[in-house]
Amino acid sequence: MPLLIGYINNIPYKSNTLERTVSVVNIDFSNPFEKFSIYPNPSSGNINFNLDKSIKKYNIYIYNLSGKKVFSSKGINIGDNNLILSNLNNGTYIIGITSKTKKYSDIITIKK
Repeated sequence: MPLLIGYINNIPYKSNTLERTVSVVNIDFSNPFEKFSIYPNPSSGNINFNLDKSIKKYNIYIYNLSGKKVFSSKGINIGDNNLILSNLNNGTYIIGITSKTKKYSDIITIKK
């Protein structure tokens, strides 16, 4: 059964396929952390990462590709370098890590 996709000149537009375009604005995928790695990627939900040792506390934010925040944690100490994200569904996510002076963004994939 065709799905109603939208209207063109007030005429219903139906299709057997549905495509969705997601626009992500203002995400910097540069790596200002001198030493940063995230692994494994893809992950089954347990993610490890290493940060520049000069950073004492940081915040982590994870968004799905629709832009909805699905995880956040603030004021994490540098020694805490493991995230358990087993509650997230399979898919691709954007991870952001920020400190007072630096920020990092990357794509992670959860695949159970």
